Amino acid sequence: MAVMKVRTDYRPEADPAAFRRNESTGRVNAARFCAECGGSLEHRWLEVDHRTRQVCVLCGSIHYENPRILVSCYMHWRDRVVFCRRAQAPARGLWALPAGFVEMSETLEEGVVREIREETGLLVDPRGVALFRLISLPHISEVYVEFRVELSAEPTFSPGHETLEVALFSEHDVPRDELAFGDVMPSYPDEFFKCVRMREFPIKSVPIRPVGAG
Repeated sequence: MAVMKVRTDYRPEADPAAFRRNESTGRVNAARFCAECGGSLEHRWLEVDHRTRQVCVLCGSIHYENPRILVSCYMHWRDRVVFCRRAQAPARGLWALPAGFVEMSETLEEGVVREIREETGLLVDPRGVALFRLISLPHISEVYVEFRVELSAEPTFSPGHETLEVALFSEHDVPRDELAFGDVMPSYPDEFFKCVRMREFPIKSVPIRPVGAG
């Protein structure tokens, strides 16, 4: 009988080959090695789930892949919205809302106020942010949770290392040709500016798929 050799000292989080981030998109590619034993992973059809999943070729552990959750925030003062010019890939040099991935052990609100602090230097109470919109992007396995907060005074920014500069833009001043991720969210940021004009902020759940997708 063949003896299955298992690496007991393997730590995927310390192996740069275990998880690879695509520098052009910023998205994390699927794991390549088993977190239980270090064996290689391959996609196999699982009849019980009626779909393929990553399975370890050595120990048979199933590695479930779940959508990544990102948070962002529309911070507005009067009719102007806060945008950050990104200092890192992807979309370095382009403008975007304060945004990022939710960390382990964070609530959505804690995650978004952390991103706000890191990118703009503004301190926002998690209890002061309101849910604005949920966006599902199944083709890239991501879920965006958008919040909003109305600022009580004109802000003074202190950009962090992830941000080149921070600015307030009105609907007519937004540098639309320099917006990051506009191809992913076609209605951004026009829908929010419309809500500001109307003083109505209905919460929506919006699925977005590539053009031509079923």
